[in-house]
Amino acid sequence: TSSPGKRPYMVYLQLTKDSAKAHKYRGWLCGGVIVDNNYVLTSAACVEDADKFYVVSGTTKFVDSLDYKSDDCVCHHRRKVVWKCIPKNYKFDFQDSIKWSSNDIAIVKVDKPFKIGVQEKGCEFAADCIRYNNISRDLEKAGTKGYIAGWGSGSNFREGVYRRQSTHVPENAKCLQEAKVCIMDNEQCAKKWAQRFRSIITQYMICTKDVMKRLSEICDKKYANCTDVESRRLELEDDAHFRLDIGRHLRDPEDLSARRTLKQGGFCENDHGGPLIVKYQGKDRVIGVISACKIDPKGHGCHGPFLYTSVFKNRQFLS
Repeated sequence: TSSPGKRPYMVYLQLTKDSAKAHKYRGWLCGGVIVDNNYVLTSAACVEDADKFYVVSGTTKFVDSLDYKSDDCVCHHRRKVVWKCIPKNYKFDFQDSIKWSSNDIAIVKVDKPFKIGVQEKGCEFAADCIRYNNISRDLEKAGTKGYIAGWGSGSNFREGVYRRQSTHVPENAKCLQEAKVCIMDNEQCAKKWAQRFRSIITQYMICTKDVMKRLSEICDKKYANCTDVESRRLELEDDAHFRLDIGRHLRDPEDLSARRTLKQGGFCENDHGGPLIVKYQGKDRVIGVISACKIDPKGHGCHGPFLYTSVFKNRQFLS
């Protein structure tokens, strides 16, 4: 769990009650970070088809939109999104994943500026901006330790639930979670994905692998499934056995996707749009946006390497 105020730039996007399918997700949309007094960086897959939504800042608590009035911070200080911007060539398409993967990145604007450095009444801490990587791809070097953060659920729970229940309640983490990750070599990462993704990954994406915990957890089946032991199977050219989870629970609720436990530092369901953060000159800097992982249709586990849209490769779009 991330302590209040440790990552003051972290926000989440929340659908309004009357937004389509809001009841299914308890209003959850995506994670994001504040990059300017008026703007939030998130994923294009999150906002492409969303219309009425808010940005919640100044809190580590996840409050769902059906009872947002119970929390003073969310009730009085959530900000309405008035504008969103997605790269021109971004096209979400389940069949042709190449179209989204190179630029799954977006900026949204809020109706009133964030009060940087001022704690709003009822909130846990003052919001702040995080700088983004407009310096160099060197910040994405293999071996670099970084962090991911979000309110994603810590377990695999989406195994066909949609068909059995009229409402799907994502078990979001009640508080902001974070995990340590390690950036891996792009070429090595690309080899673990199907041929058609490889040039996209090397050109536009950042990959991370898990930072392994001590091996006493090796008996935990979920844990063992997700280590690199599986990589030989994943290197098969034909990726027919794997589906992708690209955070598009809004478009295709039948997509059976889930992510894995937080133990390993892989991202979880509902972490999309959140940041990949590294320290640069002593300060946090966002270098990637959480984008995609692989789903094993049998165990519904999420397999790495995990993919993030490179902020540096999209710096012109951001500026």
